Amino acid sequence: MEDLFVPAGLVTFGSVGSETPVRPRPRSRLWLRIPLLGGKAATAIAGPLSPLYRRAVAGTLIALSLAAHAAVLLKGPGLGLGAEWLRPQDWILAGLLYCGSTLWHELGHATALGAFGLSPGSVGFGMYRFFPVFYSDVSRSWHLPRRKRIVVDLGGIYFQLAFAGALAAWCVARPDPVVSRALFLVDMGLLLNLNPFLRMDGYWLAQDLTGVRDLRGSSRSVIRSLFGRKDPGGEAPSRGVRIYGVASALYFAGLLAWAALGLAPHLIREVVDAALRAARPLSGDGTASWTALGQLALGGLVLAGLGFLFARGLIHVPGLFGRRRERTP
Repeated sequence: MEDLFVPAGLVTFGSVGSETPVRPRPRSRLWLRIPLLGGKAATAIAGPLSPLYRRAVAGTLIALSLAAHAAVLLKGPGLGLGAEWLRPQDWILAGLLYCGSTLWHELGHATALGAFGLSPGSVGFGMYRFFPVFYSDVSRSWHLPRRKRIVVDLGGIYFQLAFAGALAAWCVARPDPVVSRALFLVDMGLLLNLNPFLRMDGYWLAQDLTGVRDLRGSSRSVIRSLFGRKDPGGEAPSRGVRIYGVASALYFAGLLAWAALGLAPHLIREVVDAALRAARPLSGDGTASWTALGQLALGGLVLAGLGFLFARGLIHVPGLFGRRRERTP
């Protein structure tokens, strides 16, 4: 998350003690933090796990995880998914396993920082806008050179891939629908985390690979420049930033179009149908009506979230509407 990877002000890449002026810390989007492990506890756990970042150990674990995934793909339909794929109780247990993998993911970031001799901050649960997330405070990674920061960026992916490899090996040895669903969720989470356009691991990795301190802000400047709105006194962006800026705009435009034209109409139909069913008098044990109420509440919440993201996307993603706020140096 952005406020956990960005310390109090942005610093230049390189050694500690740079005299380059820093900017004020941006407003945090993580508005709720519930530490599950304090800094001392996270350091105590990260210490014994730090050998996992030795090259031989890491290479072996990654190879075994990929091999287990390949074995799952080769085994295919024999994983116990079949006709019972939609049993909700199995998805609940699989979701709990997925939550465990995300907490392990955050420990991966903390352990990577500890492997480079720096103490991690707290690890816990929070709310990023209206999304529940686990977080790991690794803001001290900004004291590391870029190459080591990249390892910290990928630390969570590495740990979660090893977790997924263990699930895959379990699926091959003893096919289980719960574990198969958990493996599916973890793998989807890994792919989502690698997305360079969302403020997740992929974004921070892209930022460290390009050496740009504010990749999102620079990419917005690229889009504004295409519409004749150049930032006064700004430096000309590199080719990599220009490519990222255009690709980012296309990605968010496509995402908004899909949400507005594809997902939203479907959700509206589902919400209207749930409202009609919920309005009917309770019959029997009332299970159907209570289920409809639950669907109505969930659908309404998702629609509200989509509306918020759509409005924010129109205003902030292109950066073309309204007067742009200047950052205080």
